[in-house]
Amino acid sequence: MCETGVPRPRAEAYVAAVHAGERDPRPLGSAVVVAGRQVLTCAHVVLSAGEVREPLWLSFPGAAGAGRDVGSAERRRVTSVAAAYAPPVTDLAMLALDADVPAGVEPAPLRSPRPCDLVGLAWRTFGFPDRDPPGRAAQGLVGAPLAHGWVRLDSTSPDLARPGFSGGGLWSPDYLSGADRRRARRAYAWAVSSRTTPYPGPAPCAGCSG
Repeated sequence: MCETGVPRPRAEAYVAAVHAGERDPRPLGSAVVVAGRQVLTCAHVVLSAGEVREPLWLSFPGAAGAGRDVGSAERRRVTSVAAAYAPPVTDLAMLALDADVPAGVEPAPLRSPRPCDLVGLAWRTFGFPDRDPPGRAAQGLVGAPLAHGWVRLDSTSPDLARPGFSGGGLWSPDYLSGADRRRARRAYAWAVSSRTTPYPGPAPCAGCSG
């Protein structure tokens, strides 16, 4: 999570990974910590055939001091899910945890900017393409505001075309947003912002990823 030459936050301690079991090494998707016992992600990450997956667990790979052993890293169990899912427009889920997030995890400070104010900002996100445990970063620019509070994310990052970024946080120097959805090399982000950044290329952004 510390690649050189890529715009990034000082720490990505708000990054969480959603798992189908306490020892499951391969994430279903990404998520962003928003409070001590609350995590935001995309609804489609935690739903299967319209029902909430059970069980669900979270790991925190961005935490300071997070171990290299994925299976033994400190996790939290999801106790309830509040999902708003009406595709293709609404795709959010708030996860409640059985205990406070581990030491070293820092909730992302959320904001709600207007989509038009995000255009031209650079963004960075962290996800788990093809459920790869080490994960990958992707970056780009916010290309344009869309309908229903969404924005278009432009990127040349090849990994963004693979499943696994859904539910993550988009970071920019100015904002960090709610969950987004991946579409080939473009993603669409919900404008639920919290602290994001810019970059030279197809477009910078802010917020949460998908």
